[in-house]
Amino acid sequence: METNVKIVFSAPGVVEVQREEVDLSALPGGQVWVKNLFSMVSPGTELACLAGKNSAWFSMPKSPGYAAVGEVVAVGAGVEGLRVGERVFHNGPHMGWSRMNADEALPVPEGVDGKLVPSTQLANIAMASTTVSNMQVGDHVAVVGQGMIGNLASQLARLQGAIVHDIDVSDSRLEVSRACGSRYTLSPKRCALKAELDSATGGSGVTTLIDATGSSRVIVESVPLVAPMGEIILLGTPRDEYQCDVTSVFGACHRQGITIKGAHVGHAPRRKTANLKHSSERKSRIILDLIHAGKLQIAPLISHVLKPSEAPQIYGELAKGNERVLGVVFDWA
Repeated sequence: METNVKIVFSAPGVVEVQREEVDLSALPGGQVWVKNLFSMVSPGTELACLAGKNSAWFSMPKSPGYAAVGEVVAVGAGVEGLRVGERVFHNGPHMGWSRMNADEALPVPEGVDGKLVPSTQLANIAMASTTVSNMQVGDHVAVVGQGMIGNLASQLARLQGAIVHDIDVSDSRLEVSRACGSRYTLSPKRCALKAELDSATGGSGVTTLIDATGSSRVIVESVPLVAPMGEIILLGTPRDEYQCDVTSVFGACHRQGITIKGAHVGHAPRRKTANLKHSSERKSRIILDLIHAGKLQIAPLISHVLKPSEAPQIYGELAKGNERVLGVVFDWA
């Protein structure tokens, strides 16, 4: 028996650290036990869960999280391709020990810092924006919101050859964006966004705008930044009510031929299918290779590496909107 420490959202706004005994000998065929090393917070989704906004699929009490790396410690009958001692990336919650089907664990390339691996899932989420987009080499792209997801979306767009303009009201987050390779950062507190983007694009506007804020107000206010026949990618999940004259918004999109596209990680199946290019597994493998090759910058995004016991405090800071809290990693070692 082992003591499994886990982070639990026990009620709206309440974060607890709980313990339970787990029997590692209880391992059905086709499954593995993983001793977790690190897990990463996905702020938007987890804060929504903590506030009770995702009650349709997240019923409390429950452990949040879906981005972790650990070491295989036991392998069930019939498992092939995984061995005891191997590091794997998986979508398990914030806890010390995880049991899962073997095909849910993805081997991690040798030499990759374990703290960086859980970001694979957040980059997978961000990659939804580039896979649905029409962006091409040399296109001007704006990414609004430079939290974890927005920063990673910007990096992936640059890897596709786009000229990316990163936008955020937070100077500290724009500083992180520059540390991750951004050449063009804009704050609406310090400039007129439309004038700046018109100047950069010869007056046409950006051909792709990725919204990573999930703010309906910000999305509406971003429409004038987009070029005729351009596209708006909804990467962040809109959750809060916002009222406006939607006719003026739809009218502008109609007259300018602007397309609005949803980009959700759930659009891609977990495994490869015959008629679809992208799957979650394929994207995760690509991302792990990019991290391994140093082409995707993760270290500047990690602002906190904490013990699980510090979970109540850090979720409190995230809920308050502390802009200095960006990438939060829990250390389970």
